[in-house]
Amino acid sequence: AQEKMRLLFEFRAQETQNIILKRLQDHEHVLHGAAGLFAASEHVDRKEWQAYIASLEIHAHYPGIQGIGFAPWVTAENKTEHVLDTRKNDFHDYAIRPAGNRGHYTPIMYLEPLGDSNLRAIGYDMFFEPALRQAMERARDSDTPALSGKTPLTQEAGTQTQARTLLFLPVYKNGMPHGTI
Repeated sequence: AQEKMRLLFEFRAQETQNIILKRLQDHEHVLHGAAGLFAASEHVDRKEWQAYIASLEIHAHYPGIQGIGFAPWVTAENKTEHVLDTRKNDFHDYAIRPAGNRGHYTPIMYLEPLGDSNLRAIGYDMFFEPALRQAMERARDSDTPALSGKTPLTQEAGTQTQARTLLFLPVYKNGMPHGTI
């Protein structure tokens, strides 16, 4: 009886592992599709991003995904230009948060579906959060998807927060080599 229980446990554990791996692979495919949107365009604007994400029907096909976003690499030198462009084209009160001077930033610029909670995340510098920074650096340096450690999401500020993980895939400028860091 103990051997049967052990075998059943191992079977169910393997089955659960396979389900989790399949879900993560599905999420990777979504990110690769989003990277393809950037590869096929000179500039992806908010309306293009919204249309692409809407076409995925994430709530129907990818349950559990809270949002799919894009965060550009912003240097200290082009921070002011980035903020002014975003204010002019998208959000009049846009700012990179938390405030402060750093060498570079990765503010959330596009995040869909853009409901109230995801709207609160726009402008948040994910590179400021250590668990997110580590995952972004791994993804950037390896040119592969990287899962973050557990972290509270900024859009849940003021509510009961739950720890979440984020999956990152780097998007490089068109025509730039990927072979080295």
